[in-house]
Amino acid sequence: MSPLPVFLPRMQAPPPPDTSSMRRSRCKWFGESLYSKACAQGPAMIKNPFADYPGYLLRHASNANLNAIYDRLRPLDLRLAEASVLLLIQANPGVTQSEACQTLGIARANMAPLVNRLESKDLVSRTPVDGRSYGLTVSPQGKEVAKRADAELKAHEKELLDAVPKELRQSFVEALGYIAAFNAAEQTE
Repeated sequence: MSPLPVFLPRMQAPPPPDTSSMRRSRCKWFGESLYSKACAQGPAMIKNPFADYPGYLLRHASNANLNAIYDRLRPLDLRLAEASVLLLIQANPGVTQSEACQTLGIARANMAPLVNRLESKDLVSRTPVDGRSYGLTVSPQGKEVAKRADAELKAHEKELLDAVPKELRQSFVEALGYIAAFNAAEQTE
């Protein structure tokens, strides 16, 4: 698996990495940013007017991140949302679909089909709680798949943080937390 691109401040840029194994498609995202010069395939470069836009960089980082996660979960026959719900149920046996969708920020309309897919794979089961709600539990087979999914996600997170210089990791995670909180506040207004 190739390393994820790194976004660093321009002030203290380290030397560019060896890009011989980087794919051109990843390199084109960065325009005039730190790694664009390393990724250029010849003397002519097209200037990207969005290269300094945090939202633009965040979107491309998110796309690369999600693609890497999908690659890790594919052998388990799981989508990211399915893995997230499976791990949430494992951590909270008996959680209802409503509680799970609120916790993970998944639309209610999407939760029922998602749980149906997990149930059809014999990874979770439903137990009636009251007239309308069902508690969700992970099956023995689901526990094994959840363990493997958790290991893959943790390995991915380690790779992601390893791509950020050690002295910037805490700030990186804090900044992402502020962005997530800002976006969550915007959605509730």
